[in-house]
Amino acid sequence: MRNFFHGIGLVVAMFGLAMLFHAQPVQATGASFTVAPQLTAQQTGGIKGYFNLKLAPQQTNRLAVTITNLTNKAKTLQVQPVNASTTDGGMLSYDPGTAGDTSAKYRFTDLVANPKPITVKVPANAQQVVSYQVTMPKQALTGQILGALRVEDTAGYDGSNSKGIGLTNHFAMVVAAQLQNDPTQVAPKLHLRQVKPGIQDHQAAVLATIQNSKPRLFNQLSMKMKVTKRGDTKTVISRQGQNMTVAPNSHFTYAVFSEKALVAGDYTLHVTAKAQGWKWQFTRNFTITRVQAATTNRKANLKVEHHIPWLWIIIGILVLVIIFLLILLLRRNRKSEKD
Repeated sequence: MRNFFHGIGLVVAMFGLAMLFHAQPVQATGASFTVAPQLTAQQTGGIKGYFNLKLAPQQTNRLAVTITNLTNKAKTLQVQPVNASTTDGGMLSYDPGTAGDTSAKYRFTDLVANPKPITVKVPANAQQVVSYQVTMPKQALTGQILGALRVEDTAGYDGSNSKGIGLTNHFAMVVAAQLQNDPTQVAPKLHLRQVKPGIQDHQAAVLATIQNSKPRLFNQLSMKMKVTKRGDTKTVISRQGQNMTVAPNSHFTYAVFSEKALVAGDYTLHVTAKAQGWKWQFTRNFTITRVQAATTNRKANLKVEHHIPWLWIIIGILVLVIIFLLILLLRRNRKSEKD
């Protein structure tokens, strides 16, 4: 039986992150269809490539995109509102399957009326408009609510690689949507939520959950992490990341990978994060149990190196020799006393 791997090729409208930070007014373009936003009077910032809306509390607005089929055959596409999130590698993402963060009072899909996917059939060389309605909460919000309208080609491409494994690629685009009551930006705030051993990308690692608890999208984040034995300064494993991007009210799990098998014991994680003048430092003690180490190493196919303790072996042999000599000496003394 063939194994099927489903890869999703994502193209972010306005080239994703670039359109939010650099605001270049271009239309999202794909291999067989294009997606462009229909802007309203609430659009702000002079940007035309994505929705950047300044709305009053309880104000309603229509988010509509024009889908153009560039092929000579009808295409079946699925349109879906999605929330912004942060990948474990530190990138902005519009993955529909990402779980929310507890710090978010409202998410983009919370403000969309009936945020269910819509399936549309666009005739050959034709256009079709798909729209959703958003309504801001009653109380005024600070910061950003970030999401997108995601358009996916449901047909995809089905083929096989050189090993005969089935591959299905689905091409998708997103048009980002930023909703605000007040354009004044708030400062991000990072937290170190959890540290534990585990597996990421099929590798053994110490996993650190980093959270941005504020409604602020920011980039240029650099992170330095190192793990030491508790009470020691020698680095056991370390990792550095550059040019990372973090979505508003989101979290991600950053892995400090280990090429060697994890060893049970008490450790300390040291974190330094910097971005655009902000700086955060965290120190967290954690423990790797024997069960956790064994489980992680087994999943990562890592073997524990058993070092022969020659020093203790030599000491043990010397102790046994001394004991043996003492026994012989005692026996001779007893025999001498009897004689």
